[in-house]
Amino acid sequence: MTRVILCVAALVVLMPKSLLAQNARTERIDFTPEATSTSVSSAINGYETVNYALKATTGQSVSIVLQSDNLGNHFNIFAPGKLPGEDSAMFIGSTEGNRFEGTLLTEGEYMVQVYIIRSAARRGETARYTLELSTVSDDKR
Repeated sequence: MTRVILCVAALVVLMPKSLLAQNARTERIDFTPEATSTSVSSAINGYETVNYALKATTGQSVSIVLQSDNLGNHFNIFAPGKLPGEDSAMFIGSTEGNRFEGTLLTEGEYMVQVYIIRSAARRGETARYTLELSTVSDDKR
């Protein structure tokens, strides 16, 4: 019995943090061929997070703006191949603000993680938000 408990404990410790984050959902952001911008509106509560997957090409200019009714609501951006809970974000909204504008250096799928800061999440606060995303291809600048 002790071996079983130790094995389960070892598996939990070795499990990636992303698998333990059961309050996270992932949604894909797809632009229609003619569109260069889109917005999504949603709400999160407590420790919930939403990860928005956005495909981008090298040299694309991107603008991401978060508008929320909760000052503790922010977003992070993860470069292709990087995952929330496992890797460092390339943009951290709680320290850099709720607006990102920049040129992407790597082609692939970027992850935009929307969350509530820990102190507000602990209190069970809710955030209703709109995330506005726009892109400009290198050949349209």
